[in-house]
Formats: sequence, C-alpha cells, structure tokens
Amino acid sequence: MITITDSGVGIDMNKLYSPSKTSGHIGIRNIERRIEHYFNGKSTMKFERMSDDGGTQVTLLLPIHVRGD
Repeated sequence: MITITDSGVGIDMNKLYSPSKTSGHIGIRNIERRIEHYFNGKSTMKFERMSDDGGTQVTLLLPIHVRGD
C-alpha cells in the first residue's frame, strides 16, 4: 500500500476523472487505467478529501510479486 497525502486546497471530486479540454490533459483516470492494466486488474486507487479546509489523500493498493528460485 502506498499513501500520498497533501495539505493543499484539496481536489474537486466532481472533476477528478474529467479530462481538461482546454489544456489537453488526459486526466487521473488514465493513470488509474494504466496501473490497473500493468497489474492485471489487481490494483486499486482511492482518492479522499481530507476535510472541508482542504487536503487530499491518494491510496494505491498494489499486489506484491514474489519471484521463486
């Protein structure tokens, strides 16, 4: 599990997965899809707004690959 937290203004959850039409950005959803594809659908990415004052937490759950001898 990887957790990333910031204390900024927070993310607008309604715009989280919307690509920006003016700047050409693809969006966070694309990153999430790439991680899911890389780990064959065995990963999750969760966004949480920390409070009304701001802050965002992103949690990634990724499988651990253990290689045998």
